[in-house]
Amino acid sequence: MVIRGFRDGDVADVVRCFTESVRTIAAPYYDARQIDTWAPLDANLVAWHERLSNGEVLVADVDGAVAGFVRVESSGYVDLLYVHPAHVRRGVGMALLRAACSWALANGAKRFDASVSLAARPFFEAAGFRVEREQLVEHKGVTFRNSLMTMDAGAELPSCRDATLADLHALARVHVDVWRSAYAGIMDPSFLASLAPEHALVRLRPALEHRPPLVVVLEHEREVVGFTRFGPPRDADASSRVGEVFACSVRPQYWRRGFGRQLMLGALARLAASGYEGCTLWVLEQNVRAREFYAALGFAPDGATRVEAAGTRYPLPELRYSRVIQ
Repeated sequence: MVIRGFRDGDVADVVRCFTESVRTIAAPYYDARQIDTWAPLDANLVAWHERLSNGEVLVADVDGAVAGFVRVESSGYVDLLYVHPAHVRRGVGMALLRAACSWALANGAKRFDASVSLAARPFFEAAGFRVEREQLVEHKGVTFRNSLMTMDAGAELPSCRDATLADLHALARVHVDVWRSAYAGIMDPSFLASLAPEHALVRLRPALEHRPPLVVVLEHEREVVGFTRFGPPRDADASSRVGEVFACSVRPQYWRRGFGRQLMLGALARLAASGYEGCTLWVLEQNVRAREFYAALGFAPDGATRVEAAGTRYPLPELRYSRVIQ
């Protein structure tokens, strides 16, 4: 993915991205009349070109296709931010927002504001925006409910970085919190209750001491709220060209806010930089939430299975998921 400036030749693709985004992603939140008014199928390309000629417009380019776009003003007002349905949950929106905020900061913005639809509100909340007020707005005679959201220019967007040994104890605490929540009802309750951060230190330390580190952390408001651990594959049948993700953990209060996607994309980028062409991971068959999460990132079962007995009174089947790293 490349974030680049808008070009005149992008107009049709940008409008198509906008239309399909609204009609797919926003459709569950608004009725048919609202959707038709918001994103008509007979869009006026001339009017769109005029709108996109003002402010700063950035495009997320994935293999030559417009995966998303953002329009921001020097005041810090984010006027448009849309991601094509085929590219949601892949870090496109956050990459666009980060680039837009950086541009606005360089042009003197003191805060960021956006009128945010019901569909987009969770994304902006995950980015650190707060609701200033709920509002009803009228467009072409049709009323829409949305939120005016704001964020101080000094606030930091959630970001990934390589872990250091200084993160060790924070990562161990995240590990325990995640296991107790994610595996409740799956693993033995007495085992989950007995977990302590110290148990994770032995496993995490070697990955942090490796150069480069084999752990990526995600920070939000200067706190480590998640991590992913990865490296060479452990399976006997694995190709040397395929890496493995061993863990992807985000504190439960931050689930479904895009943080896990950022971490996985960070891990995949580092595996690709190390020369790996694919990636595998193991997930408990009963962990439906995690399986859906990995599927949304392009992973799929490859037919391999195993049984995990640690921490349970009964064996738990695991499935191996894999994907190509582009």
